[in-house]
Amino acid sequence: MADFRETLDELTRLVERRIFARLLKLVPGAGKLVTGAIGAATAGAITTMKTTIDIHDELLARAKRYARRTGQPLRAVVEEGLRLALSGPESPEAYRLPDLSIGDPTDADPLEAYSWQDLSEIIHEHPENAEA
Repeated sequence: MADFRETLDELTRLVERRIFARLLKLVPGAGKLVTGAIGAATAGAITTMKTTIDIHDELLARAKRYARRTGQPLRAVVEEGLRLALSGPESPEAYRLPDLSIGDPTDADPLEAYSWQDLSEIIHEHPENAEA
């Protein structure tokens, strides 16, 4: 573990000295990008990471009220919510339309004899003009 920590420290110094300053000048938001990369590379060593999220004002207000009411820090409430959201099923099963077909699928298509123009005229004709 000591070798890993030394390597990590050297990487951090290298990033800070040579690359970080250039990135900050050239790429907006590079500080967060580099910090995230270091955090990902050291996932076993870092237990928390700061991040910035956009959250609807009303949702944040509700979370703060909940935190005060339960005596928890806002961070704990957000973590609890994320854990709860991520503990559910990966994705709900996709909705499938029920098969409401009628008739025998091996019978000839009754619309096949019509052109698109014919079908359009049939669909859009007024009931008073329809043949009985």
